[in-house]
Amino acid sequence: AEKVPCRKGEVWTEGCVTPCPETCPPYVRQPCPFMCKLRGCICKMGYVRDRYKNNTCVPKDKCPKQTSNAAAMQRCAKGEQPSDCALLPIICQALCPNAPPTGVMCSQVCHKGCICKAGYIRDPRKSYKCVEEDKC
Repeated sequence: AEKVPCRKGEVWTEGCVTPCPETCPPYVRQPCPFMCKLRGCICKMGYVRDRYKNNTCVPKDKCPKQTSNAAAMQRCAKGEQPSDCALLPIICQALCPNAPPTGVMCSQVCHKGCICKAGYIRDPRKSYKCVEEDKC
């Protein structure tokens, strides 16, 4: 392969280029395919790909500030609590037993979001708000 000039903040490697490099703001750790392509440009040590800047490599400390726990920033409705592993869209979360099938393909990938507190469940008749389980 022809050696490509790397962009600022990148270095050339003959080794493995991961398909899921560290980014900022961080992606939710989605399952990463363990296939790497050989040879290419990767971020220098201490640099990460900035998703807001065309995936250029920036020093980690120049990343847009991310609170250590994004869930803490999340405003959740009554009966809900923040979670680092919420299934989205919310119709993929636990619904009242009498809920009609949604017909949505749900993936089991974690997202930051809101889930029902213990003892609560989403009610499709109330626009998927969390209600006490016995109120379904």
